[in-house]
Amino acid sequence: MTVRTRVLVAVSFLSLLALLLAGFVAYALERQRIDNSVDDLLKQRHASVEALIGRATDPTTGARITTTRAMLRASMQLVQAGPNEGSVAMIGDRVAWTAPVGVRLRPENDQQLLAAIRATDPTQVLAATVDTQQASYRVIVIPVGMAGDPEVGKFAWAVNASAEHAELQRSYQTYVVVGLLALMVVGLVAWLLIGQLLEPIKLLRETAQEITETDLSRRIPVRGNDDLAQLTLTVNAMLGRLENTFAAQRELYDDVGHELKTPLTVLRGHMEVMNVRDPDDVAATRRRVISEVDRMARLVEDLITLAKSERPDFVRLQPVDVAALTDEVLAKATALGPRRWTLEDLADVRVLADPQRISQALLELARNAVKFSEPGSRIAIGSAADDKLVWLWVRDEGAGIDPAEQMRVRERFTRAGDRTIEGSGLGLAIVSSIAEAHDGKLRISSTPGVGSTFTLEMPRNTPPDEPLGTALPELQEEVL
Repeated sequence: MTVRTRVLVAVSFLSLLALLLAGFVAYALERQRIDNSVDDLLKQRHASVEALIGRATDPTTGARITTTRAMLRASMQLVQAGPNEGSVAMIGDRVAWTAPVGVRLRPENDQQLLAAIRATDPTQVLAATVDTQQASYRVIVIPVGMAGDPEVGKFAWAVNASAEHAELQRSYQTYVVVGLLALMVVGLVAWLLIGQLLEPIKLLRETAQEITETDLSRRIPVRGNDDLAQLTLTVNAMLGRLENTFAAQRELYDDVGHELKTPLTVLRGHMEVMNVRDPDDVAATRRRVISEVDRMARLVEDLITLAKSERPDFVRLQPVDVAALTDEVLAKATALGPRRWTLEDLADVRVLADPQRISQALLELARNAVKFSEPGSRIAIGSAADDKLVWLWVRDEGAGIDPAEQMRVRERFTRAGDRTIEGSGLGLAIVSSIAEAHDGKLRISSTPGVGSTFTLEMPRNTPPDEPLGTALPELQEEVL
């Protein structure tokens, strides 16, 4: 079933359950009220007869009553019977008096009821329920006797409980019909309302069907400000992220294809013109091919690093001594080229960071500094910290970066400055990814012709009191 149908079935079931429960409780309470009213009526009839016996005076003539038969007759005339009431007077096992002709309930006509009245104790007042083939009765039997009269009688007053309950049953048959009609109306209204409430989900499904790999620009219209509207906003935001991801992916494919095309063309060209009979030409071609293969391997390795930067385990945080890390990075960087390597400052603090990734980022910055600076120029490495932030930087006296290019150099395959210098354009993108993985950023300050400063800025996350980890584990890729 569809969601709309399932919700409608649930609403209809709950409505039916509520109607049944309300009807059952109301019916039980009303039936109990009727039974209590019948019992109260029988108590009133008993009290009236007892009062008449105590007065021993005929209410119609005012004459003194001295016999049991006369008292029974007076009791029969004492109270007017209702539609479902009747009385009978008995002496011994015989019916002595019956109700007037106008009374509808005739106990003397139901032999099972008479037998039950005859079986009662003539000396005890008895109120009981008597079920016969004709009906169910509530009956009170009152012994009647007068002093000096040996005859003992019984006065019985009966109420047809089945007839009283029948009125209630007819009322609740009407309740059932009205309840079913109300349930149908509720189902119809619920069907329409559920359709309106689920309209955003329908639009979501239709929009998802229209989205293709080449068109992720579709968005779902937002209506209202309820939970479904918030869901629509969330889905739209997800579609926006997917669109950006696919766009970045296509751009990456284009860039990778462009970057790999050049070394592959160079390889093919050298192999085509190589003279296989000339050992010197073969050796020279081999060196050039190996160089191009190394360049492609470096490019692939950088791409793998960028791909890993999207994973949650890209960095593995541990306590790091920033001063020791800075010293060791400087020691490794001196092998990158003949420059005046200097240590500017040291931050004597510990932070939670990934020493391998931080070292990788600083060495990448140092490698760039060597590429774009002259031999003998100064390259400085340092670190500093305050209460909230930690900075690690590499400063050079190289060619610098034009201000218009400083925002773009963090992007993949983007190169600034001299295009003849070998490089893939992925170095600063990797450094920026490492900084972002530490909840930080890469800051660039550069002046063309003067030099550049590349700074890793990270929050100062103080580690708990525990032994220091290795300040800078050995990298798998040694600096050549």
